[in-house]
Amino acid sequence: MNRSEDWLAQGKRDIEAAESAMNNSFFEWTCFMCQQGAEKLLKALAQKNGMELWGHNISQMLHILAEHVGSDIPNDVSDSVGILDKLYILPRYPNGFPDGPPFKHFTKKDAEDAICSAKILSHWCDTVGSR
Repeated sequence: MNRSEDWLAQGKRDIEAAESAMNNSFFEWTCFMCQQGAEKLLKALAQKNGMELWGHNISQMLHILAEHVGSDIPNDVSDSVGILDKLYILPRYPNGFPDGPPFKHFTKKDAEDAICSAKILSHWCDTVGSR
């Protein structure tokens, strides 16, 4: 069963929720939600193209997907997933840093960068998905 539209809708909603979290200074959750949104967008595009992607490494998923659909990966997209890949574990677990909870380590700038990165990937997915 192809649930690509569900994955797409939830991925975009995750990014919207990340913006709400940022506006309320939950910068660590903003970062994690952006990673999750990006992951879901790639899984949506994969399903739309008859593939299943598993795992959480969005850089790896991006390369597999781009090769499958015959698309180049622009530098800004590659840079963006590099940022987002670092946001799967650290924003959630206190033992990710030598000391202090995650919210003490993530800044508004981190959150803004995560949102920007997620939107860049979203645009790439929209472009590739409309071909």
